[in-house]
Formats: sequence, C-alpha cells, structure tokens
Amino acid sequence: MKSTDRNWQRLGQRNPYYGVVSDERNRADRLDAAAYARFFESGERHVAGTLDALQQHFGSVDRQSSCLDFGCGVGRLVLPLARRFRRVVGVDVSPGMLREAQRNCRAAGIDNAHLIRTDEARGLAAERFGLVHSYIVFQHIPERRGRRIFSRLLALLRPGGLGTIHFSYAREAGRLRRLARPLRRFRPVNAAANLMLGKAWNEPFMAMHNYDVNELMLMLQHWGVDQVYCRLTAGRDGGGYRGISLMFRKPLETTA
Repeated sequence: MKSTDRNWQRLGQRNPYYGVVSDERNRADRLDAAAYARFFESGERHVAGTLDALQQHFGSVDRQSSCLDFGCGVGRLVLPLARRFRRVVGVDVSPGMLREAQRNCRAAGIDNAHLIRTDEARGLAAERFGLVHSYIVFQHIPERRGRRIFSRLLALLRPGGLGTIHFSYAREAGRLRRLARPLRRFRPVNAAANLMLGKAWNEPFMAMHNYDVNELMLMLQHWGVDQVYCRLTAGRDGGGYRGISLMFRKPLETTA
C-alpha cells in the first residue's frame, strides 16, 4: 500500500473532518454542532457555485444523470450533489471517511448516494457519468499517479458530460519553507514538527503535490476537449499553494 494511502486512512480514522478541511475547529475533539453545520454549509456553497459556473460556460447541466465525486471524504460534497442529481457515486481511499460519509447520508435522508473505496472503482468501468467532480483531492496525490487517475476519470465521463477537477499547480513560499516541507515525509522529522506545532506527534503528514498544467491540458485535448474554463484558488493552509479548477465538457464524439 502506498504511504499516501496509509496516511489518509489514518486521518480518516482519527480526524476525518479535519482531513477534508484543515480547520482546527474540525478536529475530532473540537467538532461541535456549529462547526459541523459550517462544514456542510461550505460544501453546499461550493456545489451551488460550481454548477452555476458550469451552466454559465457550457450550457445546461443534466440533473437526471449520474455524478461521480472522486475523493469524497465524509460526504461534504456528496450530500449537496445528491440533492441535485439522480445518483451520486462517492469514491475515497479511506474506509473511516466512507463510514462517516454513510452516517452523514443517513442523517440527511440521502438514499441515492453509493460510496465505494478507490480500489473498488474498477467496477465502474462500464458506467458513464454526466458529471465527474473532484475538489482539493489531487493535490495530495503524487503527480504521476494522479495523471493516471485523471485519465480514468475522463474515460468514465460520458460524451457531452461535464467535468470539474481541481489541482495544485504552484507554491509561493520562501526558500527555507520550500526545502523544509519535503523533509516531513520522514517520520522522525514529521513527529518533531508536529510537537513544535502543538499537534499529536503521530499525526500523519498531509503531502502536497503540484501538477504541470500543460500536461493536464494535453490530456484534455487528447479526449477532444477544446474549451476549458479555469478558476484559480489559493490554499487555505498558509503554505502558499495555488490551485486551479479545470471545468470542461467532453465532446459528443472523441477519437480517444
């Protein structure tokens, strides 16, 4: 099992909400009713804004189609997507997060969401989705592996379907900070850094990975995509990371 997967499985077991949105109020020992409500309200705003942007730039969004949310976590975006689409499939690497997502779906009365682990997603090969969505997920996946996953997501998108996928592409930070962060992949260094930051010594390290936007554009063009709307985002962890959400429509006919 890859170390990235192990870290996210540990986060999903110990701090699932903090693992999705790294706000101290979302830690397991601090998450109260107000923080829980704020967490899901942020998901509602994200989905509403994303669908508005897709409709503005690419025309109507087919709400009767199925939607795939890659890296669904505890269901922050699955819930609002399920209220707007006929069916939602949420995929995540962490069993702990998926269990929490299932509880959240039951509590919200959501019965049209299907939640599966990443290693079970191969069973989706024959399905095609009207919307493929992922937000603040690929930034935690090494680029080479992430490009393979991106290609599989493009294959799962039906002709004429819409995609919105977020990537981290750059970091604005001082030289010392840029050099220090990769060292936290080593457990003793990460343990020492955690203690200095007032965290538990064994809290998993959230790795960040930047993507080459040129490579991503080439992959989209390979599938015949000729129009892409981009939204630029700033990281919320103070680390100086910059992100980009690529929004696009898959053409009705492709040669891929």
